[in-house]
Amino acid sequence: MGSPLLHVGAVSTPVAMRCRPSLLVLLAPLALMALMACASGADSSSAADPVAAPPGPSVRMLPARGRVVLGDALRDEARAHLAISLRVQDEEGLATLLREQQDPASPRYHAWLTPAEYGERFGLPEATYGRVAEWLTASGFAVTRYPNRLFLEATGTVRQVRGLVGVQLREATLRGRSFRSYAEALTLPVDIAPLVLKIGGLDTRVRLRHRMNINWYGSPTQVLDAKDLRTLYDIPGSGAGAAGLTLVVLGTQEGTQANQNANPGPPFIPPSTSAIQAYLTQVSTATAAYNPIVLPNTADDLDLAGSNSEYELDVEMQSVGAPDAKSLDLVLSPASVVFQTGAQYVANTLSDAVVVSTSLGLCESEEVDYDGGAASDTSSDAYLMRQAVQQGLAEGQTWFAASGDTGADDCDDSTSGTGNGFGGGDATVDFPCSLPEIVCVGGTQFVGAGTWSATGDLVGYAAEDVCNEGSQGVAGGGGQSLLFTKPAWQQGVGPQAGDGRRDVPDLALIAASGAPGVVDYDCGAGQDGCPDAGTGVSGLDVTGGTSVASPLAAGIFAHLAGTLGCRQGDIHATLYALGAAQQKGGAQPFHDITSGENGWTDPQGKAIPGFTAAPGYDLASGWGSLDVTKLLAAWPSCATGDGGSRSVASAGGDGGARVDGDAAAPAGKGCGCTAAGAGPSRGGVGALLGVALLALRRRRGVRAAPSKGPRAQSAG
Repeated sequence: MGSPLLHVGAVSTPVAMRCRPSLLVLLAPLALMALMACASGADSSSAADPVAAPPGPSVRMLPARGRVVLGDALRDEARAHLAISLRVQDEEGLATLLREQQDPASPRYHAWLTPAEYGERFGLPEATYGRVAEWLTASGFAVTRYPNRLFLEATGTVRQVRGLVGVQLREATLRGRSFRSYAEALTLPVDIAPLVLKIGGLDTRVRLRHRMNINWYGSPTQVLDAKDLRTLYDIPGSGAGAAGLTLVVLGTQEGTQANQNANPGPPFIPPSTSAIQAYLTQVSTATAAYNPIVLPNTADDLDLAGSNSEYELDVEMQSVGAPDAKSLDLVLSPASVVFQTGAQYVANTLSDAVVVSTSLGLCESEEVDYDGGAASDTSSDAYLMRQAVQQGLAEGQTWFAASGDTGADDCDDSTSGTGNGFGGGDATVDFPCSLPEIVCVGGTQFVGAGTWSATGDLVGYAAEDVCNEGSQGVAGGGGQSLLFTKPAWQQGVGPQAGDGRRDVPDLALIAASGAPGVVDYDCGAGQDGCPDAGTGVSGLDVTGGTSVASPLAAGIFAHLAGTLGCRQGDIHATLYALGAAQQKGGAQPFHDITSGENGWTDPQGKAIPGFTAAPGYDLASGWGSLDVTKLLAAWPSCATGDGGSRSVASAGGDGGARVDGDAAAPAGKGCGCTAAGAGPSRGGVGALLGVALLALRRRRGVRAAPSKGPRAQSAG
């Protein structure tokens, strides 16, 4: 006899054997709550406290965005790609470990874990994890196991999904956007249900937004290229820097609204190799090679149009902070499961990454509306993303995110070319930038014109204030989190010291789109070989947004890790200690931003009051921008043997994801595939050490086309 079944949702079928005769547990289509159904008698390795939830509608209402309309059933042989997140063991012990890894007095200081070591400490027991995998393979799925024993991928068909969890996948639409979803209650075996937090990929709606509004400033007289940015923040041009490191961008795949029954989906073309290489060699003068990695997907996952331009920018800005890096790997995840598959891939298969940065996300109010609220909701994207980030920190990674481009109103998607209709009109901040484990990076702009040489190069530091170009441009995000409480290192800091909430941002770097903006090379969607890419002329844009600031910060801290020779993990405590010391007359690693504010007025004329910059920490610019030379001098040096086997230049570890029945992936690379021959396509060398960009939301504010060349000149 197979395992007894637990029905989740508004169902009435009895649960057999040792469970109560009728147990109803709600499982929303996108929020798989793993709840224990039996009062006693379940396998001791998967025991959990029973939790009751009220029954819910079979077709879900989205209060702020309208009803999902379900259409025809997908054909049985259409492909399905699932992401299964499992429950972390010993969350209290994990929190203790993360604190001790940042305590110089602790024997665990900078004692970083490998993914396998993390799995031994906080993953499911091997036998229990294997039981979940066997449940999937028994229904015909090809299964990918991860070394943390907290995540699996499964590729199969619509028919196999129906046999696995008892739901029929259907065509679905919301506000004109097509995806797949379902209406029935899920059914899980009683020994599996307590282990599972969420099954992603059953509902493939994409909630991520782009900042695609283009404002034409004409031909600006001055723009910031890579050399200017290094001058602005005094990034040293000599020393070890990021030499030998691999930088990784993790984003979402770009495409059109695919036929839900397509198998396989439409061809996918990664961001332009020629555009990125042109920027690296001609503008950034970087030595790194660009290597795209495409993760397995389902046809309708290709749903985030316009994202290629974002990832071109992200890779290019990373190279500014770390021009001597070895290679730039771009990992592209299916958009609907990027908070699960994308983040887990970085923390496991690319565990040697030293920094991770995201330029994409969504406003916290939308996360509350979509997932039901609290960050403690174990099926919410907030919880699942935090799970992956915490693993990354335990491995010595440092994570960064962009704070948003619509000031204090992060929910305003009026500047988004692919807006989801959520709207705005309230003070809110960005997720995942609000995660206490992530360094949240806001935006600045020049106060004046700056000083320029006769050849058009920036001379020295130019004073900055809070980026706020109004509704026609960019305003850096910042404010108080709805989801997360104030972490220990932020206690007693800033004008909102007593608010009890996580405040953002932590830092701020250049984000203005004009006067001056930042040069990037953009060929857009699927254009590998844009006109005149080899000349460095056509394809150059002037760009703004915290999509510039976040990857630039990640590159800078990769430079710091390489220069010091040790991984850093969660740097918040050090950042805030340095900020407090600077206010008392100590070292001055920050350019303190003391003017400007991030209020926002939406297109309907509703004004959202923002936060004003002030000496020290504030909710418009954090501690300010960086003087990297002074930052390197003030940062704590590495201890002897710092990091043990997980040094800044370590390669390998314990491999990445592996497919059931296949050999484990080579150390330090990982196959990341779900079936033989169906793994990620990859160009160039494997990742030895990475700086990962988790591109979850586009922060590109606006773009303006210069008249010609890297240094556009005014037509007037």
